[in-house]
Amino acid sequence: MGFAAKRSYAEYYFDIGSHRSVLDYPSPTSTPPISNPPSFRLSQTRSFHSRSCVTNWKYEEKGRASQADEQFHTSRRVESPLPLLRRSASLPTLHKLRSLPLVAPLTRQNLLFTDCAEGVMDPRLVGAPATPQKSASSISQICDTPSQASIASGSTDVSAKLEFINIFGHETSNSILQELPDFKAKVLSIVSGERLSAMKPQSAKKFRSDFNDVKSRNEATFHERIIPHIIKSGRTVSEGDNAEDIYREFREDGLDRNVDAEFSSGSVPIPPSHTFEKNLEQLFGVKNPKPDYTFGFNPSIFTKDEQLLLQRYDTSYALSKGILSPFFIMEWKGSRGTMQDCSVQARRGGAAIVNARRQIHASTILEYDYFAPDLTTIAFSCAMTSEIAYVAVHWCQRIEDNDCWYMAVVRRFFLAEDNDIQTLRLSLHNIVDWGLSDRRKSIKEELIVLDERWQRAKAQDLEAQEQGSVSKRRRKG
Repeated sequence: MGFAAKRSYAEYYFDIGSHRSVLDYPSPTSTPPISNPPSFRLSQTRSFHSRSCVTNWKYEEKGRASQADEQFHTSRRVESPLPLLRRSASLPTLHKLRSLPLVAPLTRQNLLFTDCAEGVMDPRLVGAPATPQKSASSISQICDTPSQASIASGSTDVSAKLEFINIFGHETSNSILQELPDFKAKVLSIVSGERLSAMKPQSAKKFRSDFNDVKSRNEATFHERIIPHIIKSGRTVSEGDNAEDIYREFREDGLDRNVDAEFSSGSVPIPPSHTFEKNLEQLFGVKNPKPDYTFGFNPSIFTKDEQLLLQRYDTSYALSKGILSPFFIMEWKGSRGTMQDCSVQARRGGAAIVNARRQIHASTILEYDYFAPDLTTIAFSCAMTSEIAYVAVHWCQRIEDNDCWYMAVVRRFFLAEDNDIQTLRLSLHNIVDWGLSDRRKSIKEELIVLDERWQRAKAQDLEAQEQGSVSKRRRKG
């Protein structure tokens, strides 16, 4: 069997020259893929004439390819419902721009309001407590720094994680509080009660001056300048029906506070099914609370024996070092903070306080009702930014077989309104007075029960020791 003789490329070129006209190229109505002609290895022995023919053929092929490419894109522009994006077509001319009506400047604040009007909620506002739209100053403050979008997003993630362990924020708790009218009425009576003295106009003016000076500064400066205005060192109290009203320091009645002090480890309640988890912060957003202000009792108002009883039985004894049985915390952020950050931090701190109070109070009652909210175990918090403030109540109740920890907003305040500033201070003073009266009374009643328990335990221990010594003497005898 023989093999066909090898031909040069020049011979191949002349053989197919008559068939080149039948090659098809894409038409305006057809868009098949264009493939380049196959490449061939040119013979090293071809003549000068053959090389010139090949060169001419290459130029012709390039021309046909360019024509086919133009026809291809022309057909795409005709048939495609979406024309090709071209700078000249996509951007309006200066004449068209001048003819457009001027609605509002293209700023981040205007874009935020546009999104809200169209039903698209800014991610930095998702999960923030509902606020009456008195002014837009709080929203514009949120938009000051681009990094706050990621901060709020992180707080929203932590808020969702806390719900996995039944620590709920205002989104869920507010509706639960509405279903408890008697409990809600008692809470509001604590926060909104009348007082003997109100904030004087000159005090409100001084607050406004300091507030305007520090509202755009950092967190530490903000609370150092503002806290003396909203919680005074004392208040006017009544000594009796016939006695004159006098001014008394809160500290005289046993109030004490910690500043930026971390709670003891393991204070945030964790369901038994998740106590074995190691990385609680990553999984459930749990870490030790560290409120900006923690209000509780000075140990000096309790006797040494009472302090020993609290140390033995009360898990809140060492909750915040140096003070006993905290009942009120404050969280705030400066100009770079958000209400969502305050809310998440207050949720953890409030749940820790309620958990400690609930344990000791339930231990003093034979048949404690875990399924109903208990006024003797509640806690209060105040979350504040440079624009708004919220007062919330924290409580716990058992739903089916799970303990649920709630935080519901009971009062909202705009710090740009003089009337709201006065009402805010009234509410915070009411909470402090409630702690120094009703909460202190509850602790004293619990101490009586705990003392009886301790005396019984001590008597049983002495009896056991006596029986042990008698049995030893009998064995020796």
